[in-house]
Amino acid sequence: MPLHRRGSWEPTHDCAVVPLAGVAHFCPVERWRPPQAPPHVLLVMHTLTDRAVVTVERSISIAADAAQVFAFAADLRNDAAWRAEVHGTQLNTAQPGPGSIATEDAFLSAKRPHSLTQLHYVAYEPSRYMHCTTATDAPVWMSVERTFRAHGLASTEFVYSLTFETRLVQEALGFAPPRWFLRWYTGLMMGRYQRQLKRLMEKR
Repeated sequence: MPLHRRGSWEPTHDCAVVPLAGVAHFCPVERWRPPQAPPHVLLVMHTLTDRAVVTVERSISIAADAAQVFAFAADLRNDAAWRAEVHGTQLNTAQPGPGSIATEDAFLSAKRPHSLTQLHYVAYEPSRYMHCTTATDAPVWMSVERTFRAHGLASTEFVYSLTFETRLVQEALGFAPPRWFLRWYTGLMMGRYQRQLKRLMEKR
């Protein structure tokens, strides 16, 4: 079963005004669509409807080329440079790509100061998109998606989406905070991480 699904350019309902011979014409705008997750990932995500999960998404504009931002932020080995809780990440291949497995060592709590998580690359679109998930038989499900949208030659919108089971936090803390709090706190921290990434990329 292929792990890598290419994204595509598809027409949307958005329109752009294109002047032609002094007359404004409305033309459909094509936007890049992220690739669909592989069937086994979709199956797991479907079963999550019966579990307690949290999904948080944040975006930020970075004054850097999309290829440059992607090369750094799509490689999980670099996460320790902009995500404070990550001690380090190892990859089982020389470079990230479809089928690569990243093992992340991160601080979750005093009870779990070195929590190890294996994330499988299920999609990898250079300069555009990456998607990693835990294995389908992992104790706790997690999904990481990062989308890179070029706006001109030196501007990139970086969209960071994280989905995880609340059981992960419950096991780390010994109790289960309400989901509204997890969404708020996770969003707060993701915003901090993205601002750190922005500073790093704009210094280059």
